Amino acid sequence: MRLLAIDGATERASVGIWNDGVAKYREREAQGGHGDWLLATVRELLDDSGYPLSSFDAIAFGCGPGSFTGLRVVAAVVQGLAFGADLGVIPVSDLEILAQDEAERGDGSILAALDARMGEIYWAAFSARAGQLVRLVDDTVGAPESLILPDADGQWRGAGNAWMAYGPCLCPQRIVPPLGDVLPAGRCLMRLAISRYETGAMVPAEAALPVYVRNRIVQSHSGP
Repeated sequence: MRLLAIDGATERASVGIWNDGVAKYREREAQGGHGDWLLATVRELLDDSGYPLSSFDAIAFGCGPGSFTGLRVVAAVVQGLAFGADLGVIPVSDLEILAQDEAERGDGSILAALDARMGEIYWAAFSARAGQLVRLVDDTVGAPESLILPDADGQWRGAGNAWMAYGPCLCPQRIVPPLGDVLPAGRCLMRLAISRYETGAMVPAEAALPVYVRNRIVQSHSGP
């Protein structure tokens, strides 16, 4: 199995290749401007692998939520590569990527949350068992003080950078602040991508679209 994985929804951009059990990753952190770096890094890793992209099985990507511009850039890069190589794509939530990192630290309930600016957070809730995630709450956006956690046993663990801006508002009596990465990691995107590929969770290249959670919430409240 050969997979290419790309993310740029946050300040951290990542590119990874899975080549029959061997993984290579590149990451960088910057305020935007990921497009040129993503393309150059894809070329670098493909050259290092010795295989053309057309020999790969799929392209996975972080589909959001996150930076509006970053998501558009990633979607454009992934669509261009997928169309050119005639590959399917595997969209993965960036909140799930965050939760996967925390799930590998142990079982329990996980709140993944990213700073959405404008006094809001993107968040989702998961249950982790043996490194596997079960989603409890879909990706959503809202004010941190309005967050309502679903019922769960024990204390929640946090994942993501929302605590850096809104820590006191995020149910401090119920949630342990993040101990791991506060931005989506390329290795966690790849782990989720492998699992999805094995279950056939691919879509065609034209469906490599960003998920704008804020837009979706507005539309759901405004009606048809």
